[in-house]
Amino acid sequence: MKNKLIVYIIFFSALMISYRCTDKVAKNSTSTTTTTEEPVVISSDLNKSPDVLLKQMYAHYDLEEFKKCNAKLKALLEKHPDSREALAAREFADDLAIKLNEIKQLEEQQQIEEEKRERKKRLPLSAKKMRSTTNNNVTYYMDKDSPEFDSKECFYLYFLRAGQKPKLYLKIRYVATEWLDIENCIITADQIDYTITGAVKKEEKKGKKKLFHEVLNIPIDSKEKLDILVATANSKDAITVYVGASDYKKRDLSKTQILSIRNVLDAYEYYGGDLYDAPLIE
Repeated sequence: MKNKLIVYIIFFSALMISYRCTDKVAKNSTSTTTTTEEPVVISSDLNKSPDVLLKQMYAHYDLEEFKKCNAKLKALLEKHPDSREALAAREFADDLAIKLNEIKQLEEQQQIEEEKRERKKRLPLSAKKMRSTTNNNVTYYMDKDSPEFDSKECFYLYFLRAGQKPKLYLKIRYVATEWLDIENCIITADQIDYTITGAVKKEEKKGKKKLFHEVLNIPIDSKEKLDILVATANSKDAITVYVGASDYKKRDLSKTQILSIRNVLDAYEYYGGDLYDAPLIE
């Protein structure tokens, strides 16, 4: 394939030079490695002849603009699927796919590294955002915006320390005038559904009116559970659905609740929690 590519480059060199000159203004304002662009077909490409699309495809490959190269390939196959140029493009597609996969992996790794850098900047400040209480030599940490009393509905993270690695928990309380008989909780973070379960404690509270509390105190003791909370903490929008035996109730998570989850995760890691290793709690 390498020899074939060299032949193509030599054969189309004059046309490539002309193409580069025509496209010079655009390239002066754009990075030569367009790793953030989506390889989409633009409408003007569909009006081009197959030989022009093929030449431009090879030109972008030579310039290491692999996503632009892929866009030309897609336009060629979509508009001229039975042409000789389309046949040549199909033979070329495997090598291009390797390059695109390399770009994807690099972008994913860069995103992970960027998230780590941002998180490390936040960690020293996270402890200042916590409220703590100590009982029987065990210290409990939660975000300052988490509820202080066990009388209202809630959805928040907390962790405890007792001379060892911190242990992370999710606290959920559903309050109503009738039992829901919760079986599980569905968390939808940025339109992706996750299911989390735990033992449900039922409490009947008497006051001006009788209220039924269903409380889940879920240990976050696996990577799967932790991933759900990380996804929630990093989401723009999140909702919870409490699924009962015969009914369900939906609750929106506020921006403050989402930020509180992220703050607790930061503080948990700051105090030595294993944020990315499983199992989390021994």
